[in-house]
Amino acid sequence: MLKQQILLILWSFRVHMKVLIIEDEIHTAKGLAKMLSAIDTNISVQKIIGSVEETIEYLEEKPELDLIFMDIQLSDGISFEIFSETDIDYPVIFTTSYDEYAIKAFQVNSVDYLLKPIAQEALQNSLDKYRRIFSLNSQKLQIEQVLKQLNAHKEYKSRILVKTPKGLLTLQLTDIAYFYVEAQQVFAKLFDNTHYPVDKTLNELEESFDPKQFFRLNRQFIASIRSIHNIHNYFNNTLKIELKPASDKEVIVSRYSIKDFKEWLDV
Repeated sequence: MLKQQILLILWSFRVHMKVLIIEDEIHTAKGLAKMLSAIDTNISVQKIIGSVEETIEYLEEKPELDLIFMDIQLSDGISFEIFSETDIDYPVIFTTSYDEYAIKAFQVNSVDYLLKPIAQEALQNSLDKYRRIFSLNSQKLQIEQVLKQLNAHKEYKSRILVKTPKGLLTLQLTDIAYFYVEAQQVFAKLFDNTHYPVDKTLNELEESFDPKQFFRLNRQFIASIRSIHNIHNYFNNTLKIELKPASDKEVIVSRYSIKDFKEWLDV
């Protein structure tokens, strides 16, 4: 939690503000992007996304963002579903045509709540509010030092406890090939091809493992470096991974994660 709070502060120090717009009406999204540019030419819209599913996939790649503008009603559901499916550490300004979601919006990472049609003055006030909350420039160097110390002293798990029909069992991470999700249950797959249910989410596991040894391939898989058997170019600029032991599911690394994946392989 401390690291997330520090990162939120650090994001505010960039000269260029990197913004994500989550909006299923493209003309509305483009209009918002135009208004942001008119207010501040240093605001850069990184991407416009119109669905819950695509937003989850994009945010799980941990893109560099300073602020999210998020419509509440999207093409495939309500945007609050995104918060239950992935960790969102970015500040959010909600945009909507309805005001019944206001209370719920402020229960998550909300900086402000704008009703459509959005007036430029209201948008300016929201941006000013965001800057007031996250402008701690005098503490930048101290925070960077704290981050370095956190990373230097962090201890990663070397084993994990699982339940079996016979009782509890401790698995060494060196024996685990990968973790995967099936029917909303997380399993650990061992190199000897056995598997065990795990009472943690992939997000929780990802945070507790040495990032040099394990990588989050996608929403369903975290893999050990030793489990990567073959890598194939796949459609739409993605990669298809063959794991060992083999998985009965396709394992795809999205185009958003390819750079980080290649860097992980080359450590």
